[in-house]
Amino acid sequence: PGSEPAEILRSRFGEVRYHHSPRRLLPHAARNLGAGLARGSILAFSDPDCRMSAEWLEVLVGAHRQGHEAAGGAVANLRGGWFEEGVHLAKYGWWLPGGKPGPRRDLPSANVSYSRSLFDRIGPFPEEWSGDTLLSQRARAAGVVLWFAPRALGFHDHLTAGPKFLRERYARGRDYGLVRPVVERWSRPRTVLRALAAPAVGPWMTARAVRYAAEAGHLARFISHLPVVVLGLTARAAGEGAGHWSIACRRS
Repeated sequence: PGSEPAEILRSRFGEVRYHHSPRRLLPHAARNLGAGLARGSILAFSDPDCRMSAEWLEVLVGAHRQGHEAAGGAVANLRGGWFEEGVHLAKYGWWLPGGKPGPRRDLPSANVSYSRSLFDRIGPFPEEWSGDTLLSQRARAAGVVLWFAPRALGFHDHLTAGPKFLRERYARGRDYGLVRPVVERWSRPRTVLRALAAPAVGPWMTARAVRYAAEAGHLARFISHLPVVVLGLTARAAGEGAGHWSIACRRS
């Protein structure tokens, strides 16, 4: 499996450096390895289940040339289907095609780029599943504006069934809930309060996703898939609250 891509790259793109890891790496560990091997001044990242548009890199490079140290693009759904659309909107509703260029609080690792100088200051990716969110936090703490460039378009392939989708959203929320109080050095009372506030997180995330969907011209589409979106965001909020509780109990 490793030799065929290497042969294609050598024959067609001689300037590309290809490295095949002898052992399986989790996503952020793989990104960190790639960043260590790369020689360019801009580091661009995606996921193995994504396909990127022909102008993806051109748009990201343009954003960096305009002075942005961190830039990310929009993420579209690769496949059709009502449920798959809902899954996509639950996971990427804040970064939809057609949105307005501008600051974003987070940039997902499915479609993001950092200047080498910034990555050297704030990297590497924390290897938790929420590593892209944590790296976004580090960038903001360093005074960097995370820039959303929607024309840098990627397409995500969602192959998640119903129960698996909810388990995955819960697990991602719990991962984040476990690391956020530690990274941000919350006190035990604050951690408990945030855990108690978990039921409000799902509606808040839904409202924010509605706002971005409306800006991107996808409001009708969003509303038509609202049941799946709400289920996904509620599962994530429940996982985040469970993570906060776990940290609070350890500090008791």
